[in-house]
Amino acid sequence: MIRLRITTIGSRIARGGWDKPLSQKELDALRKESKATLSKYFDSLSKSLGSNTVLGESHVRDFSLHSSDHFSIEQDISICISKAPNGWIAIVWSDVGHDLDSSTQGPWSTEPFRTKSWQTDTFPTIQHRPGIALRRYRVHRPRAPTTGSPIPRSNNNTQQSASLLHLDFGRKLKPDIMAQDPFYALHDIFRFSAFTTAQLLNLIQSKIQLELDHSALIDLERQTVSNVVYNRRILERHVSYLKEVLMFVETRVDGYWPIHPDPDKLALVAINRLIIDFKYLLAKAEDLIKECDTGVDIIAHNAMTQEAQSALKQTQGVVKLTKLAFVFVPLSFTSSFFGMNMREFGTSTSIELTTWLATSVPIVLISVLFMMFNISQMAKSVPKFFTKQKFKFGRVANDRAKQELDADA
Repeated sequence: MIRLRITTIGSRIARGGWDKPLSQKELDALRKESKATLSKYFDSLSKSLGSNTVLGESHVRDFSLHSSDHFSIEQDISICISKAPNGWIAIVWSDVGHDLDSSTQGPWSTEPFRTKSWQTDTFPTIQHRPGIALRRYRVHRPRAPTTGSPIPRSNNNTQQSASLLHLDFGRKLKPDIMAQDPFYALHDIFRFSAFTTAQLLNLIQSKIQLELDHSALIDLERQTVSNVVYNRRILERHVSYLKEVLMFVETRVDGYWPIHPDPDKLALVAINRLIIDFKYLLAKAEDLIKECDTGVDIIAHNAMTQEAQSALKQTQGVVKLTKLAFVFVPLSFTSSFFGMNMREFGTSTSIELTTWLATSVPIVLISVLFMMFNISQMAKSVPKFFTKQKFKFGRVANDRAKQELDADA
């Protein structure tokens, strides 16, 4: 038995025509709330097993909130094959049934979005097939099996493409080859799973590119690794799934499914195409993981650069304040000094302004000199200067004495 993962992408649209994007803090809180709501959804399903089970109800395996306006729902299609005396028997069951709004409510409904004014819709799964645009089929609206009345619909459009998969299943396959090779007969389901995964990877790629866009990197308020890390975890989960499916498809000749001793060429072509498709999806998912890792490094480095620039600006402000201190501290000192009631100054004698200026100006000038020049370095260089001059004078005296001795000789 094998389980194929199918993904449905949904959107959140404002019915009134206005849409205010959520902040990163609100988005993280909504993701946390959605996770809690999904746990309650699983508990509700486990309690409803038995007499309360609704026939045709859709079941959801996982839910991911990629942004404030896009989410994805993950479900499974299970396939079981067994040999029969005259061939093989396949049982296929899917998690997709009625519209999601007609099933047990989960985090994809409107309630977790905190307002009834939002409309949640699901996108169709686009499947590329040669000549598909030239075909026309009339699709009837499914009917509820219990009452015979049409399935109730809400204002949301949450019908999934997987619920219509049986209407177009096997139309382009040859019945005689389908009877011989079960994998060829069911490879349309594998293709559908691959198309849903491709759409999910395209959505995640667009979200990652949006997070790593230049305008987002220069905006300090938008910089966060939360979205990149969140999508990276989704990618890791799908990489594991793609590896399992790819290994199953490549090793199916080892006895997992019945194999015809002389497989038809069309069946081999279908298998090779599936292998190529899943290898492409696996490579793309792994590349997106590397892009996420690079994005986290870029965001972290950019944040460090912004912090360094901010610290540099603060340092420049401190330098300006320090320079002002070289002027105002001496003035404050002289003002405080002449303001003391000392006996030498005379308590009843007023000191003239010129006396204060004559004292303050030299002190301020000395303070400014200390600010403009490194006095401590100059003090260290003075002994070296005199030592050099002394050595120079001594050398000149020795040369003169040597010249006089040579002249006497």
